[in-house]
Amino acid sequence: MLCCSIFSFAQTERNYAQELIDLLHTERYFEAREIKSKYASYLPENFRAFDLIYDIHMALAFNKPDSAIVYLEELSDNRDYERILGPVIGSYYGRLVIVYEESQQFERSIAAVEKHLDYLKRNPFSMDQKFIESETREGQNKIVSLKEKLKNEPLRRIVRYSDVHNIELKDGEYIRFDALYNGKEEETLFDTGFPAFCLVYEATANDIGVRITPDQGTTRMINGKPVRAVEGFIDSVELKGVKLYNIPVFVLKDKPLPTSYLSPQAQAYSIKELLKEKQVIMGVQMMKMIGRFEFDWKARTLRILPRQEPGEISPASNLMFIKNFPYLNLKVNDLDFTGFFDSGSNAFLSLTYPYSSANSHLIELEPQKQVYDRVTFTGTERHIERQKVKNPHIYFDGRKYDNFGVASEVYASDWMWTEVKSLDGEVGVRFIKNLGSKCILDFDAMTVKIEE
Repeated sequence: MLCCSIFSFAQTERNYAQELIDLLHTERYFEAREIKSKYASYLPENFRAFDLIYDIHMALAFNKPDSAIVYLEELSDNRDYERILGPVIGSYYGRLVIVYEESQQFERSIAAVEKHLDYLKRNPFSMDQKFIESETREGQNKIVSLKEKLKNEPLRRIVRYSDVHNIELKDGEYIRFDALYNGKEEETLFDTGFPAFCLVYEATANDIGVRITPDQGTTRMINGKPVRAVEGFIDSVELKGVKLYNIPVFVLKDKPLPTSYLSPQAQAYSIKELLKEKQVIMGVQMMKMIGRFEFDWKARTLRILPRQEPGEISPASNLMFIKNFPYLNLKVNDLDFTGFFDSGSNAFLSLTYPYSSANSHLIELEPQKQVYDRVTFTGTERHIERQKVKNPHIYFDGRKYDNFGVASEVYASDWMWTEVKSLDGEVGVRFIKNLGSKCILDFDAMTVKIEE
C-alpha cells in the first residue's frame, strides 16, 4: 500500500492523500471520489503513480475495463512505479490478468501472468521464499488454464436489433420474464446478486441443451459455499432486441430445497418465488454485456435500451462494482450508505449492525428483536437477528422518501454474506420496485434511476 511517508512533503492537518489511498484499498469508491473532488488542491500534483492507482480502481469500479487495461499496463511496464508502490504492485498484475481474461483476451492475459512471474523471480522486495514459491505455482497453473481457454472457449458476442421491444414482466416479488435459450423459452430470474453469467439446475440444462465443458471437477464455490456444479455454455440467448452467443453457465447438480424446519407456507413460498427448478438465473456479467434495462412496473414491461458510447466516469454514477458484485449509493437519515445491490433478495433496505451502531445518533432502532430465516439457492441460514429502523428517511436519485409501507421497511441486521462485502448493508429488489413506477438500470453510465 502507498504509505504515509510518500506524502510527507505535503502534510496538512488532514492527510487527504493517505485518506484517499485507504479508501481505495478498502473499496470505498464513492467516498474516494468525493475526496478527490472536494480536496483536489490538497492532493499531490504531478505524481503519476498516485494518479494511476486512483484511475485503476475507479475504472474497475465503474465498469471501464478498456481504461483499466491502459492504466494497468502503464503501471506494470514501469519499474519506477514498482519502487514507489512496494510489494503491493503484485496485486495489480493480478487485476490485469483478470480484466484480460474476462474480455477473453487470453494471450494478453497470459502475457500479464508472465510479467508477474518475472516480478516474482526478481523478488525486488525480498519477500518470503515460501510466498514466492506459492505465487509462482499459482501463476504457472493460471497459464495452463488460460491456454486451455484460448484453445477451447468459444468467443462471446452480441447482436442488437434496431427496434426496442417490450418484454412482459411476470407477477411476483422478483424480476422475472421469458427469454429464449437455444431457441427454447424459459422463465428467467434477473439476479444482480449472482456475479457470473447464468445459473441453471440440471433439469433445465438438459431441456435447453447446455454444452457441458469436458474433463472438469464437480465442485464449485457459489454464494461462498461448495456445491455440486459443472460449467458449460449456452449457444444462444435471445431477448426481444438482442441475441447473445456462447454464454457461460453454471449447472447445479443438486436442487437445494428449503429444509423441514420451515413452515409449510414458507416452503411453498420459497419454491414458488425463488427456488423454481425450471428457470434460468441471469447474472451480472450477462447484464453488463447487454448494458441498459428499463423496467416499467405499472405496465409490467422490460425494454432493452440502446447502448451509450463509452465515456468518462460520470459524477452522477450511484452504482459501482467490487469483483462483479454491484453496490448502490444512497443516503439514510442524511448519512452516506453504500449497500450490496441484490435483486435476488426480497428485502427493501437492510443496514448492518456495525453501520447502525456507528451512527446511533441518527439511526434509532425499535427495541424488540425479530428472528428470521433466509433462503438462498445454496441453502437456508437460520435465526438471523434484526431490528426495525424507526422513521427512516431515504435520499436517492435526487428525491427524498419517508413514507414506507410494510413491504418497504428498513431493518438493521446481523446477517452478512460470506463471500461478498456488505459494506453498509443490502439493497433488495423491493427498493427498486417500490420507490417509483419505473427503474432504469444502466451499466454503461453505472446509474440506477427511479421515475415516479
